[in-house]
Amino acid sequence: MVKDVFSFALVTAGILSLIIGFWGIHIAAAMVGYVIESTIVFWNVILFAALIAAGGIAIGYAVGKKHP
Repeated sequence: MVKDVFSFALVTAGILSLIIGFWGIHIAAAMVGYVIESTIVFWNVILFAALIAAGGIAIGYAVGKKHP
């Protein structure tokens, strides 16, 4: 029971991380024309790419534990 809830929570968090990460990169790409300071855009892209990676790892871990 607890393992199923943990897997569900991990997959849900992973999917939300992927959605927020892709949405954030889309917003950061739209900011390129408006923001002169490219360092801000650079770190935003790094942050959202890390969020996408964490979401993918969380989903992969949960699926791997559920179906060995």
